[in-house]
Amino acid sequence: TTAHAVTEQWLNTGIRPVELLGQRRFVGNDIDTGHLITIDEEMLYNAGLCVDRCEWEPGEQLIEYHTDFSHLTPIPNQGGTLDHAALQRGRVTTTDHKFGAAPENIVYAEDNPQLMLYTIGLWRDPRYQHYWFKDFVSRINQPRVNHFDEWHTTAKRLAEFEDYCR
Repeated sequence: TTAHAVTEQWLNTGIRPVELLGQRRFVGNDIDTGHLITIDEEMLYNAGLCVDRCEWEPGEQLIEYHTDFSHLTPIPNQGGTLDHAALQRGRVTTTDHKFGAAPENIVYAEDNPQLMLYTIGLWRDPRYQHYWFKDFVSRINQPRVNHFDEWHTTAKRLAEFEDYCR
């Protein structure tokens, strides 16, 4: 959560947030189960690896953007927060940052349900129909395990996943 906030600030400002070094953030719902996290150089370094993969993507940049995929469920207001997207005519690139350090928890972009739902949310969003998306790129950034994955897919595959989700 804290690393995501650091990455978000960096992407929004374009400036490495060195002023955050040493700050402590509480993450959790209560004192018994939460954690106090210190923003250190390692966190900034790993956030920077994520920023490097996103900030140079061409197109309109969306950072910590709420996507909606309620059309796939009987429950209204279903969606999620996409870490980063770059929109350009004919193509959308979606990126999810994962900051866990356990090698056994590597996440792959190919057929990743979370990223597919976020991508579908953008694809079906009326505000972005003028981009005429036909190429879709999903990416996972896991800097603490040196894992950066990318998957290219099609509208046909996403439509198949929509049918599966329904």
